[in-house]
Amino acid sequence: FWRRGISFYLDAKGFQYKTNPQDQATAPRACQWRKRNEGLEFRLTRKCSKARVVNVNFIVAISYGAGVVLWEPYFGSTTAEKIATIVADHFDTAFLKSSNPITRRFLMDNFPRQKFKKAMTAYEKVKSMAFCIQPRSPDLNPIENFFNQVNQVLQKQALDSNIKKESKEVFTKRVKHTMISFDKTKIDRIIDTMLKAYNQSDSRKRTSYIILMKNTGIYILFHNIKLFSFIDCMS
Repeated sequence: FWRRGISFYLDAKGFQYKTNPQDQATAPRACQWRKRNEGLEFRLTRKCSKARVVNVNFIVAISYGAGVVLWEPYFGSTTAEKIATIVADHFDTAFLKSSNPITRRFLMDNFPRQKFKKAMTAYEKVKSMAFCIQPRSPDLNPIENFFNQVNQVLQKQALDSNIKKESKEVFTKRVKHTMISFDKTKIDRIIDTMLKAYNQSDSRKRTSYIILMKNTGIYILFHNIKLFSFIDCMS
C-alpha cells in the first residue's frame, strides 16, 4: 500500500541558508548549556540559536519508483494561500509523475495551515485525496527522512567543494538540484520503512497504527485503538 497506494508524500521544508556553508557544516551539532552567570562573550551567539535564521522554503513531494515529483520554492512563511496556488499549478503534473496517477492519494502531516479551508478546497478542486498523520508523528512520514538525507548531502557538498561563500539564489539552486538528482532507489528504501514503522510497537506495547476512513474522502492515520476516537484532519 505505501509503495503504490499513496501517489506521493508531501511536506513543506525550510532549508537553512548560511553565507558560509563550509563553516556551518563544520560547526558542532550540539548546543552548549550554561548557567545564568556564564553568559557568552560580547558579540558572540550560540550556534544552536534560531535567531535571525534565513530559510529557503520548498513544497516537496516524493513518490515510490518516481523519486521527487514536486519541488516548488516559495518565499516567506507558509500560508494556505501559497499552498492553494502550488496545488492548483503543480499537483496535476506531480500526480502524473507519481507511481500511482489514478487514485490521486497523497500523505501529509497535520500542519494546520495545510488544512485551512483554502488549502482543502484546492485539494478537492484537483480531485485529490489527502491522508493525514497525527501531530508530532514525523516517523510516520518518510519525507522527513528524505529531508534529513538531503541536508547531509548539502553539508557534504559544502565541505568537499570548499564552499566558503554562497548567495541565497545559488543556494536555492543547489538545494533544488540536490533534490531532483537524489537517488530514486534511496527514496524507495525510505518509503519501504513505512511498513516497519507501522508494524513496530514500543516498550509500552502501543497498538500498531491503523487506518480509519471517513466518507469525506479524507483519511486519518491513528494509533492506540484502545483509546478509540476519531481525528478529523478537516478540523
